Amino acid sequence: MIFGTDPATFPVLWLGLAGSLVAGLGTGVGALPIFWRKRFGDLAQALMLATAAGVMLGATVFSLTLPALGIMLGRQPDELLAVLAVGLALAAGAMAIWVIHAIVPHEHFVKGPEGGVSASLGRYWLFILAITLH
Repeated sequence: MIFGTDPATFPVLWLGLAGSLVAGLGTGVGALPIFWRKRFGDLAQALMLATAAGVMLGATVFSLTLPALGIMLGRQPDELLAVLAVGLALAAGAMAIWVIHAIVPHEHFVKGPEGGVSASLGRYWLFILAITLH
């Protein structure tokens, strides 16, 4: 064994590659059901979207918001000011996404074109912008 058994001795690059590999494999495994069924019912779609939304909400809270609050509490001993700073940062981020969503032309499979004028962009570019935006 090159690095030993203690994960703290692993180089950060290898840990990052391993984490990315696990995330990519998890995404691939999660996409496998599409090979068995081409269409899903309304209830199945609602459950899958709700699960995805819950995972993203959990990632937002546990991987972004709580660490940001911990950093702010380390810098600002007043808890109220730390919470307000993180809350304002979240609100600013949400407003930025809202504005970008309104300006950047993109296309949804169900809702169709949205955003700014998209006459000069092909459907593939609109879809790429939609994925990037979301």
